[in-house]
Amino acid sequence: MSPIQFNRFRNYFKVFSLMGAIIVIIVSHTWASSNKRTFLFLPSQTIFAPLIIDPRELGLGLVKFTNINQWEGSIGESYEIMQYRPDSRNRWGFGIRAAAFPWLGQEGRTFPMRANDWWLGVYLSHSNGNFSSRLEYTHISAHLGDALFEEQSPIVYSREFIRWLFSYNFLSQIRIYGGGGALVHSIPTEKPLFFQAGFEFFTLPLFSNTLPIQWYTGCDFQYQQELGGIVDVAAQLGIRLAESSKISSRGIRIAISYYDGNYQWGQFFNQRDSNFGLGIYFDN
Repeated sequence: MSPIQFNRFRNYFKVFSLMGAIIVIIVSHTWASSNKRTFLFLPSQTIFAPLIIDPRELGLGLVKFTNINQWEGSIGESYEIMQYRPDSRNRWGFGIRAAAFPWLGQEGRTFPMRANDWWLGVYLSHSNGNFSSRLEYTHISAHLGDALFEEQSPIVYSREFIRWLFSYNFLSQIRIYGGGGALVHSIPTEKPLFFQAGFEFFTLPLFSNTLPIQWYTGCDFQYQQELGGIVDVAAQLGIRLAESSKISSRGIRIAISYYDGNYQWGQFFNQRDSNFGLGIYFDN
C-alpha cells in the first residue's frame, strides 16, 4: 500500500469511526430516555429527501442538452441501511451514497464518453416533523473519457469533503434548504469552504390523489471558495408523476433544466459551462 493510499484509508477509517461514535451516543441517549423505540433496517425511503435540483444529487436521470449535441447522466442512490425512531417525531438514519456521472457526446448512433465522475460516501440523517438534516462524508474521483484522449491530457482530480445540509417543508408543496461544508482533501489543492441553498415547489395534484400529476420548479445555488470564488446556479421546470403528493415520495419527473457555473465534471472544474437541457429523472 502506497503512502497516499494509506493516508486515504486512514481518513476513511477516521470518518467511519466518528460517525459510528455519533450513532452510539445518539442511540444510547434516546434509549435511556424513551420507551417507544424502533429500529428499521433497509427502509424503503431515506429520512432526508434527495435535493432534486442539485445537479450532483445522487439519483437516476438522463439529460439531453438542447444547445449542444451532448448528454449527461446520473446513476446512483442514497441507500439507507438503518433507521432509528426513538419516539413519534424523531428519526435517525445511517446509509451510504454512491453514483457515477457520465458525460457523453453524440456522433450519429454512437455516444462517445467525454468524462465520468464517481462519488462514494456515508451519511447520518435526522428528521423532526417538517425539519430534516443530512451530515455526509463523500469522496469524488474524476476521469477523462476515451473520446477526448487525443484532444487533451487527463489531470489527477480527487476530492473528499464533509457537508451538512438542513431542510424544512412547508405543507407538502414547498421545501427550502441550505448548508455548507469543507474539503478535507483535494487534488489539485484548493480553498476548502463551500455553501449551498435552494428551494423546491410543487403544485397541488392536478387530477387525483391516487396517482397525482404536479407541476414543479426549483433553484439550487452553490458557492465555492476554490479558483477565487465560484457561483453555480441550477434550475428546473417540469411535471412530476408520483405515488403521492409528498415531496419525498417515489416519482418520475420530466423537466427543462438550466445550469450556469463551472463544469460539474472534475476534469474540467476550472472551465465555465452554461446549458439548457431536457431531462427525465426517477425519484426513489
